[in-house]
This record gives sequence, structure tokens and C-alpha cells, in this order.
Amino acid sequence: MTSSNGCTIEIAKDFSEVLELRDDWQRMTLPSVDLQRDRAITLDPNVDIDFQLTVIQYGNGMLRPHVVVVKRGGIAQSILVGRIEKRPLQVALGYKKVSSSPVRIVTLIHGGMLGEDSEENASVLVDSVKKCLRDHEADVAWFYGMELDSPFYQVVKNAGGWITRDYCPALMRRWRIRLPASYDELHRQRSANTRHNLKRYSKRLRDAFGDQLRVRTFRNPSEIETILSDTEAIAAKTYQRGLGVGFVHSGATRQLMTLAANRGWLRAYILYVGSKPAAFWNGALYHRTFFTWSTGYDPDLSDLRPGTFLLERMLEGLCGEKAVDKVDFGFGDAQYKRDWCDREHFQASQFLFAPTLQGISLNMFHNSLLGASNFARKLLERTEVVPKLKKAWRRRVANRTTR
Repeated sequence: MTSSNGCTIEIAKDFSEVLELRDDWQRMTLPSVDLQRDRAITLDPNVDIDFQLTVIQYGNGMLRPHVVVVKRGGIAQSILVGRIEKRPLQVALGYKKVSSSPVRIVTLIHGGMLGEDSEENASVLVDSVKKCLRDHEADVAWFYGMELDSPFYQVVKNAGGWITRDYCPALMRRWRIRLPASYDELHRQRSANTRHNLKRYSKRLRDAFGDQLRVRTFRNPSEIETILSDTEAIAAKTYQRGLGVGFVHSGATRQLMTLAANRGWLRAYILYVGSKPAAFWNGALYHRTFFTWSTGYDPDLSDLRPGTFLLERMLEGLCGEKAVDKVDFGFGDAQYKRDWCDREHFQASQFLFAPTLQGISLNMFHNSLLGASNFARKLLERTEVVPKLKKAWRRRVANRTTR
């Protein structure tokens, strides 16, 4: 425990210490409105205390929690949720990833700045992370998914000296849609071109398979094994698997889905052609927002767009529940997000490197590769060749995965 600026800082580094924070943590994750910046705060299941402890307990490379608490007068005012992992630092060069040797990373999760997000508290929290790096507890800190209008982001953006700063921070686009009272109304709100394509692809799939098409919705703990096995049958064929992203059939996934099912959050949708799984969407309904986790479809059916068909059925089901206000499609760009979503905003991710030989080496590795990649991408974007390259690369990865 250390004192700074009239406040005390406590860092929970094991499960028992984190569990002692449950009451304060849950108090800070109640639905609320940020009146200062005039926006509703959308809470992600990622910031649930039990969700994070499950990630740390079962995830690959997880070492321990690293949760920083700012208190004044013995009362917790802010919590910064993080964990220390041992894994490679990766730099994405297009769809290819270049990795360092495994290093210790303190990951500050998206949405993990809880409670009072003031400049004063943010400064104290970031200073604590910098001390963690100076004390050799981690080689790099990753501040993931920060709101651009938050005091916390402003402090992180200016943290570090010239040898420890991230010169290539990432801006990530996040997409959401507000659901109306009915799916028919949602469908009418789409553009004429989108409605035309939805009708055309749905007809094509129904003409090909007719009564063989069946959509199942899974929610219960007893259905977890079916979800995992049928989802894996699809995911193993996808280009996402070839890229090392998307759905992973693992112990961590099983435990997180079980937690979600036990809490009533889980929604997993699978499209079957006969008895064969053809497409999936899964996610969690949390505080009246459905957060999508992963999706995929059988590439052998790509011309029939089974993923689009299932997306329609999923949205239709969510509208029918009357317990869902929004759908959050998460980070990343995709045409279906552009077609369906009525809100997009950007969040920032930024690294801060330790003032050590290891940290400085990682900084050079990260900034040199990413700087060159960003320069090349800007040149390609001027020629409008990027979408074609992405499509060709995805096709190549999917073909390699199914061999």
C-alpha cells in the first residue's frame, strides 16, 4: 500500500485479494449514465468480476490478477482491472503476425476503468502501472480499448518518455445497433440495397435446402458440450482459424460459457442443414445489451451466405425477447456491421514499455514494424486495393485450413 496525493493505492495480486473487492467492484459496474460527457455507459460482461477471474484461472499464459484500487478515507473510488500474462508481443502486418519471445504483459482490459474517472484518479492509476514496469513485474503494459473522451485515456496518451512510449497507438472501430420493438421495423430501417441483398441471399439458401434448414438457440449449462462440438465443427474450417483468431474450443471457453449460462447471459445460435452445423453466432446478454463473441460459417456454403441468414434469425430472436435494447458487435470492420449498425465509435489501445533493456527492445520491435506496416497500408489505401487483398488473403487462409 502506498500513499499519493492524499489517497491510498492498493493492488490485488491474487484471487483472495480480488474477491475482497467484490462489493466495491459490483457497485462500480451497475448501469449508469456519464452526465459529464452526456452518454450512457455500456457495461461489457468482460468487466464482471467472476468473468475476469475465470479468464485468469483458465486462460493460456495467465499469471495473476493485477487490480489497482484508489481509495480516499478508506472508500474505494476507482478500480483499474488488469492481469499479468506471459505471452509473445505480436505485431500485425496485414493478416500476418510477427511475434516476440514470450514476455510479461500487464493487460488493462477494455472497460476496466471502473468508478470515478477523474484526471486525478487516472494519474494515480497510471503512475501505479508505471511503477509496476519499473519494478520489473512486467515488461510492457497494454491499455486496451479506452474511450477517447475519457480523462483516463488523456493521461495514458501522454504517459512515458521517448524510449518507453508507443508511437503507433491503435484506433479500433466498435459497432452497435439499437433494437426497435420488432424485427420488421429493424428490417425496414435498413437501406434498400441491404434489404434487397438480404432477400436475395435468404431465398437462395432456402431454395437450396428448404426444410433442411433449422436454427437452434442454446442458453443452458446442459447444452454447453453441444455448443462447443458443433461450433468447433464449423470454426475448424474458417479463415479465422487460419489466422489464429475467432472461436477456440478450450477449457477457458467452456468455463466462460458455463459461467454465462449459469448467470442467464448465454445466447448461442447455430444454423443446421439437416444434422450438419453450417453457421454460428454466440455471445452474452448483459445489462440489456447483447455482446457478440464469435461467429463463423462453413466456407463450402459461402456463396449462399449462411452467416447472413443466421444473423437475421439471431436479430429476429433478440427483438422478440423484449429484454434487449442494443447489440454490440465489438471491434473490427466488416460489411455486415456497416449494413446493420446505426452507431460506430472509436476506442484506443496503447502500449507503455518498461524502462529496462527488455522493455526498450520490445519498443523498438513494436514501433519499427508497425510504423512500416502503417506506412505501407496508407499507400495501398490510396489505390483502393486493400479490400481486394483482404478478400484474397481470407480465401487463401480458408483453403489452407480445410486441406
